[in-house]
Amino acid sequence: MQCELTSDGKHVLVRGVLNPKHRKELFEFQTTPSQWKVPSDHKLTPHFLPDNLLRLVRTPPNEIPDSKPDGVSSNLWSKLFAYQKETVNSVIHRYKGRCLIAHDMGLGKTVQAITLMQHYGSPVLVVCPSFLKCNWQREIEKWAPEVEAVIMSYDMMRTRPPALKNIWKLVVADECHYIKHIHSKRAQATLPFVMQCDYALLLSGTPCPNRPEELFAALHSLRPSIVPSFQWFAKRYCNARKTRFCSFDTTGHSRKAELSWLLRRAFMIRKTKSDVSLELPKKHEIQVHVKSRDAKTLNRIAELFEKIEGSQPLALKSLISESFRMTCRAKLKVVSSFCVEHGKKTPTIVFAHHRGMLDALQSAGESEGLNCLRIDGDTSQEKRQEIVDMVQHRSFDLACFSMAATGVGLTLTSVSDVIFAELPWNPAVLRQCEDRVYRIGQESPCFIRYIMCEDTLDSYVWKKIYNKERVNRAIL
Repeated sequence: MQCELTSDGKHVLVRGVLNPKHRKELFEFQTTPSQWKVPSDHKLTPHFLPDNLLRLVRTPPNEIPDSKPDGVSSNLWSKLFAYQKETVNSVIHRYKGRCLIAHDMGLGKTVQAITLMQHYGSPVLVVCPSFLKCNWQREIEKWAPEVEAVIMSYDMMRTRPPALKNIWKLVVADECHYIKHIHSKRAQATLPFVMQCDYALLLSGTPCPNRPEELFAALHSLRPSIVPSFQWFAKRYCNARKTRFCSFDTTGHSRKAELSWLLRRAFMIRKTKSDVSLELPKKHEIQVHVKSRDAKTLNRIAELFEKIEGSQPLALKSLISESFRMTCRAKLKVVSSFCVEHGKKTPTIVFAHHRGMLDALQSAGESEGLNCLRIDGDTSQEKRQEIVDMVQHRSFDLACFSMAATGVGLTLTSVSDVIFAELPWNPAVLRQCEDRVYRIGQESPCFIRYIMCEDTLDSYVWKKIYNKERVNRAIL
């Protein structure tokens, strides 16, 4: 039976099919910001909703107090913003200590998690990307030195996991989109700890980087009674269907309004920068259009575009990958020149994807006498922290950063000029990188520039980013 819940802000609309004649029915119920009010004696609702959702619709959520939770130090509590205090109390009282905190990047998810560590007590298991281990250690020592925390990377969980026995008071999985694929080795190693522990926090400003199917691992690990299986989730929210290329295609989306309500009702707290009363400076997003003089590479891109139309999925993936590499090659000189000239005027962070682009940027900057910094996948943890400190002291001209290596967890608020030498396929990567500078602590207007090269893959990627963000906004 096909059915869907949607809301216009004042009423809940329930649509579905009740019999083989495909007769459409419409019911209206009251709605509040956090709950949909369905009459308990309504006879037809079970025909439209599975029992796991019906229980949520008929059960009002708990009230949220505004008092300081037990165990939290007065010093730490006094430092939190109002929305952070509300988040902490919501996790405790509404979500019973099992929650996905999906606040925008830069809104202090780490300190909110540390506050909850104080409330629930030690020992705590923190799982995060390897390059964030030092940051977690420093933040815990700063805000709650009494907390006993074991900090593990996702890769360490896979190779040298701690004992699974139930000793942890709280498990925190930072940047939980790292375990968005339920069958990945990272997820298989980490999720059992999340599911076994009484209290669990998942943290990510981008919990759904590309499509709804990536939410399943988080939701199932927090409350498997509500999201029991991937098949159930995919059929209801991913428009799962058989295609000529796949027997169970789950890359689509369906019932976006219902999924959005379900997330907030049972799983997720999300605040954006526009939701909270922070006086952040303005962020200016600027497209910089350039033209490459590499005629040979541009001709190759044009040939690939002709082959892309009407190609099969496997061939399409290969063609687009080559076009992406050719786009990088076509942009090398014009992008390097633009970034170097900008770095001469003010300290600038440049994000790139390909190693070739990072090499070209660093070489061009150093040839002009600029003080260039670089972080990529080969940069050691010690060197990485040294470079971050130099950026925060503005002791550089041009910082050449890999998006994959520096897109999460870093605070670079002393800088307000950012350039994207290349565009990532994933909009979450783009926003994560931007918010290294546009976050709490930023005092200057931020200028984010995206270099768009004519006759390359850039316009295609930009459209993909826009379409993915449109779906994500509807859900999150």
